[in-house]
Amino acid sequence: MNIDTKLCIQVGVSAAIVHAVIKDQCDKHGVPFEGHRFAKLSVKDLSQMIPFLNTRTITRALSKLEQNNLIEGRTFVGTTKWRRTL
Repeated sequence: MNIDTKLCIQVGVSAAIVHAVIKDQCDKHGVPFEGHRFAKLSVKDLSQMIPFLNTRTITRALSKLEQNNLIEGRTFVGTTKWRRTL
């Protein structure tokens, strides 16, 4: 997993870490949909993968990444978000 230093400057270290985890999970376990790979990642899943960030920080990081068009989140079935990096 690589964390982009330019992304750290743009959106902050926490958001860059969350972005790197989402990208890694999409590459390893992503499900193809409309030409892109999505990974099923709830805030709880992300907090288990990044135990040094609390859920509130992860939620803020996800919001910041979506506002900057760096990730896309979709809900296909139920309430769990499927996410991918842009």
